[in-house]
Amino acid sequence: MRLPTTGMRRILTATAMALAVPAVLAMPAAAHREATAVGAFTFLSDTQTPIGQAGGDLFIHEVASISYTGDLTGIADANDTIVVHSDGSLNAYGTETCLSCTIGGKTGSFIAVFAFHGSANGIAGREIFVSASGGLVGLHGGGPFQGGPAGNTYSYNYHFTPTRPDR
Repeated sequence: MRLPTTGMRRILTATAMALAVPAVLAMPAAAHREATAVGAFTFLSDTQTPIGQAGGDLFIHEVASISYTGDLTGIADANDTIVVHSDGSLNAYGTETCLSCTIGGKTGSFIAVFAFHGSANGIAGREIFVSASGGLVGLHGGGPFQGGPAGNTYSYNYHFTPTRPDR
């Protein structure tokens, strides 16, 4: 086999580079590794308004302001519906909005959905980040939280997906 001449090698190298550079630039950057934010939350305010009854169930609209400490910091507003069943058990679902929260060293806004179940003695639930802006653009993940007389804690797995610049 005959090796290409120096001129031919330069042409082949230049051609390979011309094909490779646009492909690399078009590829999104690697996603950040998944991390876990752990900490506690407290209720700064909590307003519960009964909104109806049906079949022994009581429906309550809850609006709360929540302060996060730990690996997630900031004050979030929660808006949910709680169903208290005749046996004392309850379940709920709602949304949470934080206009200035910090997670993973980045600060911005996020919206999350959550659901929980339990009783007056304590609850267990799950939160999922559904959108984010500012420094939190690309935030994804979520995880469990629990609350009761001994306090409220969370453990959210999260990562940031890369964003592509506008073209």
